[in-house]
Amino acid sequence: MMKKNRLFGMMLLSAATALLTSCTNDLTDERQGEVPITLTTAVIESQDPMATRADADVQSTQLPSGATFVAEFSGDDVSVSSAIYTADGSGGAITTMQPCFTLSSSASSSTTVHAYCPSKASGTFSVQANQSTDDAYKASDLMYATADIHKSSPTGALTFAHKMAKIIVNATVGDGISSITAVKIVGGSRTVNITDATTCTLGTTLTDALSASSPITVWTGSQTSGTLSCAALIPPQTVTNSDFLVITADGEDFIYNVDSKAFATGLSYTFNVTITGWASRKIRTVPLRDTK
Repeated sequence: MMKKNRLFGMMLLSAATALLTSCTNDLTDERQGEVPITLTTAVIESQDPMATRADADVQSTQLPSGATFVAEFSGDDVSVSSAIYTADGSGGAITTMQPCFTLSSSASSSTTVHAYCPSKASGTFSVQANQSTDDAYKASDLMYATADIHKSSPTGALTFAHKMAKIIVNATVGDGISSITAVKIVGGSRTVNITDATTCTLGTTLTDALSASSPITVWTGSQTSGTLSCAALIPPQTVTNSDFLVITADGEDFIYNVDSKAFATGLSYTFNVTITGWASRKIRTVPLRDTK
């Protein structure tokens, strides 16, 4: 009797193994002939040695590890139309919805991928009102990339370009000043319209005007000596005859005014100012450099 039981158990195990093998083969056969699509990432860096925040490198040539972006694929030859990817910090990206060229697609099939980081903007895009933290700054850094991918070479190289303009402020504590406590942008606008969501094309309509009562906060703290460096993002625009920067020191607001200044997509603009106790509240200096 014991031998029969053992034999019966072996038969059950054999049947279960055969069933598992059959399921595995079915899954393999289901995806057989599909070609997985791989995406790599890079970022066009603002060409300025000062183009990073003081406390972190938030704009480099790579998407940081953990950053997410949306990729949209055109045509019926790809198994999914959209997928969310997570960057690995080294130029790679992974997704839980693996896009593939389908079994029915021909050897010459291709797709165009449009990618948006941190997410796709539709209608309008607004930078954050308070960019004094890295997370808020990154949420303001709208980026876009596109690539054509062919089934015969199914890797797409995405090079993300910054769509906003970058404002860098280097503020130095001068004679007669005990502490700088805030840097704000009070000129221009915070929101821009999107004329083509697919290609992330910006328009020229600007809303949410900035002012002393509704600024972009670039930095807050207490800088008692030396130079503080901080950065914020704004939509591309021309600011005309306006107060632009307000730097608060010892309870006073020192104002940087611009007569007419164009801020372009993907460029960074550096403002070097020294705050002194005897300085006029109208600081009229020229940015050190404007760079691509």
